[in-house]
Amino acid sequence: MTPMITGESLSVVKDITNSKVNYIHVYRIYASLVFFEVGSGRLVSAKPVVVQYTDTLPSIANKDTVSQGFSRLLNPTFGGVNLFDELFKRAINSSPFSFSEKYARVASINVVPEALAQLDPNLDVNAWKTQVARQLEAYIVDATNGPLVPSIPGDHLTGEFAATFASGSKVIKLPAEVAYEFSVDIVKFKEIVKVDRKQKTNCHAVKLRFRLNGPFDTILEAPLTRTKRSCGVISADKQLDRTYYFTQSLFSLLKESSASLSAKPDKEFLKRSAPKSKGLHKQFIKAWKSALDSSW
Repeated sequence: MTPMITGESLSVVKDITNSKVNYIHVYRIYASLVFFEVGSGRLVSAKPVVVQYTDTLPSIANKDTVSQGFSRLLNPTFGGVNLFDELFKRAINSSPFSFSEKYARVASINVVPEALAQLDPNLDVNAWKTQVARQLEAYIVDATNGPLVPSIPGDHLTGEFAATFASGSKVIKLPAEVAYEFSVDIVKFKEIVKVDRKQKTNCHAVKLRFRLNGPFDTILEAPLTRTKRSCGVISADKQLDRTYYFTQSLFSLLKESSASLSAKPDKEFLKRSAPKSKGLHKQFIKAWKSALDSSW
């Protein structure tokens, strides 16, 4: 078993309130607790982890401030969320004898042109989609403790990745076949603004299709939306970064979707997010049972 840091990101969002400019800095570290056979290097299972630290500053952070921001997520002396504490929480109850032989992965995040047009034109879309995929991985594992093959840069090309230790590197081989693949099609982003005197209601609605494909057929295909819960009341002169708030709304919807992958899906969530889809909870149960239930 080894912890692996697989990536990091820093998002900087300009915030204007009462003509005062601030910059919201969101630091994220992506990691995975990887279980593998020492001799063969065969991957057994992985538990993805994402940790986040948010800081608001009057100007964009310099190199030293950025370094300190990431250090807060790695060094327990700063307090708050710590990557190694989160990895430990996932390791403490793990047993190498309870892992399933079936595997699942987050295969793709797709954005239709209509939705993409609502995001910042300067956005690195591929990096953003990778961030969404890693966040979804963590949500699924946190909710289900199911077996997942982690997203590691280059793994789709080689079927393996190198873990670097103090004594050298070790090649870890990914499963030759992954029978179950999750995908997300982001169909629509819609900003809704309603001004009422000195305040306004601002919504960042999201519509997507959450899918699980099995070895023979599609097990889950859920059309899901987040509308009213994406709304907030703010001062009329406050300007919001749409890409940032669309992303936060998307993450919230994916987190709730992942939590419904269980023997008892949240029917209230499904009724709210997919009111026209009857019997959707049965698809979520089947998806959990097929791809994520690791009980013998």
